[in-house]
Amino acid sequence: MVRRLPIFLIALVLPTIALAFPPPSVTGIEAVVDNGRVTVGWEAPVTGTISAYRIYYSQRSILQNGGTYDDVVPSPGMATRFTLPLKPPYPTIFIGVLAVNDKGEESTSFTEEVQLSLTGPEAIEEAPLPPESKLEPAHPTTPSLPSSGLPLVGIVIAGGAMAGLARMRRK
Repeated sequence: MVRRLPIFLIALVLPTIALAFPPPSVTGIEAVVDNGRVTVGWEAPVTGTISAYRIYYSQRSILQNGGTYDDVVPSPGMATRFTLPLKPPYPTIFIGVLAVNDKGEESTSFTEEVQLSLTGPEAIEEAPLPPESKLEPAHPTTPSLPSSGLPLVGIVIAGGAMAGLARMRRK
């Protein structure tokens, strides 16, 4: 004999399931290098409940390589500025940030990344950091998407067309 759930139980459960969404994508990513230390800043999503962030970095573009990254560092709490504990061993890095909710769910995709050179004088010599409240953007303008829909490779790579790009775990 097959038992069926009463319709009213299904009606009570469906809205709960439909409201369980991962956090929105992180935007406004900026990064600076000072005395060999990389500090990353970003804008907090205006919707969703965020409990922490994860900073992903790679020696190749995360957006251009299907979400593949080299390493990830968790950022404690809800702060929107974080200094990587170690200088990545690459001459250039690409950095993306995903938000994490209290259930441990991450944003579903990287929609923006920043490219940072670690070989210039600021990567070795002492250089002032921007004020705590405002990081300088890595590039003053956001590139637009060409008609083919592929993101441009530049200092800041952003693209709404890439919003559905699922990130992949380590290579």
